[in-house]
Amino acid sequence: MNNQSNVMNHLVAAGNMTSAIRDLLCNAINKKQSILIIGPRKVEGKLKFLYSLAEYHTYTSMKSMVIEDHRRVNFNPGALNAVYTATNSQIKISLLKTALSIRSSYLFVSELRGSEIAPYFDVISEGLKGTMSTFVAKNPEHAIHKLSRLLSKDSTELTYEEGKFLERYVAAKIDLIVMIECTNEDDLNSWIVSDVVNVKQDQSGEISYHSAI
Repeated sequence: MNNQSNVMNHLVAAGNMTSAIRDLLCNAINKKQSILIIGPRKVEGKLKFLYSLAEYHTYTSMKSMVIEDHRRVNFNPGALNAVYTATNSQIKISLLKTALSIRSSYLFVSELRGSEIAPYFDVISEGLKGTMSTFVAKNPEHAIHKLSRLLSKDSTELTYEEGKFLERYVAAKIDLIVMIECTNEDDLNSWIVSDVVNVKQDQSGEISYHSAI
């Protein structure tokens, strides 16, 4: 890795992730893959890692758009990153709808919540290849299931087939799921990337989850 990836090398040196994970994710960003970062609620590692990957992207000479709730960590956006602060879901949804129009190579979005989920996946469906966001979930299967249910206005009335259709729809829009784990329950700033998971579907639509490491 060269000097352009100093932000990623720092996380490796700090023990937040391995060099193999660093190389995998840098390559995924270069390929404009869709990445979801998951972990427990309130663990600072999810957003810190999102911003670190966004900062790495500034060295790829590609434009990106960052939509944040509020700045929790130091972040150097660089000249090619357009950074917008969304103080509520309505503003975030509006910004998501403009993501395609500014022709960004990559879209970074802080924590996805409820009504923001459908517009986020709409942007992916409409052709924006590189996307990344954070989400509260226990594991990849839980993330896909939870996102699919939040896409429906009334998930309690979904049939089994409808639920499975939505899960396949969500899974088709995500290439990798990054798992953040808190290493000290008394310190929410103590975290590691415990795994990076490939999300795949076979011809029958069966979803599979396999470690990419």
